[in-house]
Amino acid sequence: DDASGVAGLTEVIRVMMASNYLPKRNIRFIAYAAEEVGLWGSQAVVAQQAARRDKVVGVMQLDMTAFQGDSTDIWIYTDYTNAAQNGFIANLVGAYLPGYSVGYDACGYGCSDHASWHNKGFIASFPFEASDATYNFQLHTANDTVATFGGTANHALKFTKLALAWLVEL
Repeated sequence: DDASGVAGLTEVIRVMMASNYLPKRNIRFIAYAAEEVGLWGSQAVVAQQAARRDKVVGVMQLDMTAFQGDSTDIWIYTDYTNAAQNGFIANLVGAYLPGYSVGYDACGYGCSDHASWHNKGFIASFPFEASDATYNFQLHTANDTVATFGGTANHALKFTKLALAWLVEL
């Protein structure tokens, strides 16, 4: 279910390298495994990070970005996330993605890897493809194919653009 997020991060890396972008801070791109069995991958990465001396100024979790469940473009989940960074992300949508709409929702539990970061006190956000009521119900089934999200990456591209703006502005 995170393939669209990983594809978006790969595109962000490609764009940054093609433009010879030199960030003022270190940027880490992380893909996790074992989310569905208890966030094991992200918990391991977070535990390693907690032991490091470098400071994390923000975490953006991109998990599932290709399926558009309704007319809202980007849903920002408010539980297990940081309210100030969520506001920053909403402002970035207004500044860099004019015409895109933002909605707010909550999943009611630590539904993705952002929760591992949040639970250890890191600033994390979770912009998502759909609301909790309209997400891809074919998730984790044999029916979850490219056809499920219309055969294009148009919706996922919104999150790729958002991630790029977030990285540069943060």
